[in-house]
Formats: sequence, structure tokens, C-alpha cells
Amino acid sequence: MRALALVGAGALLLVPPGHAALMLAVVGVIGGATFLTQTYRDAALFARLPAGEGTADLYSAVQTLTLLCSIPAAGLAGLVFAASPRGLFALIALLCVALLVLAAGLARRETRAATPA
Repeated sequence: MRALALVGAGALLLVPPGHAALMLAVVGVIGGATFLTQTYRDAALFARLPAGEGTADLYSAVQTLTLLCSIPAAGLAGLVFAASPRGLFALIALLCVALLVLAAGLARRETRAATPA
């Protein structure tokens, strides 16, 4: 999923000026990757939670934290874009790579933990 977002961020750099339909298609790919990532995050979170009380509170806390992080992200993106329009998309691609590496490391760690010694 993050790899799809990385491809989308890279593709944004290659869209020539004036090609609105192509730009919308690429943005659609990034939006789809974002939606899939959030859905996967929620599923992974709930799979690891103990059953019982407090589950809804924890889910609410995760959603609130996500919202609080996304609010300043728009302003920061605007500042980066004002300084360097291509720099913003390079930063997005870099963050996608970092998330992909983190996800791969966590998956590898989980696989090792699940394998009996």
C-alpha cells in the first residue's frame, strides 16, 4: 500500500503541466493508497487489542492522534510547496519510503516472533 503511494508521489513529479486528467488520476492513486493504509492500520490495531472494555476508547485515541497530526501537516506542506513545489513531492516520496521500510521491519519482526524456536 505504501509502495503504491510511493509510485503515486513519484508519478506526480512526472506529470507535465496542463494535464489535469492525468494529475487527477495520479492523485486518485495516492488517495486510494492512503485509504488502504488507514484501513490496514485499523485492522492491525484491532487484531492486537485485548477483547473487552476500553477498545473503543483506544480506537478513539488513535483517530484523535491521527487528526492532531494531520492538522499541522497541511500548513507544513504549504510552506514546503511555497519554497519548492517539487520538494514537497520529493518529501512525500521520502516519507512513503520511510513508512515502507518501517512496515517491512515490523513485519519481519512479527514473523520472527511467530516462528517457534
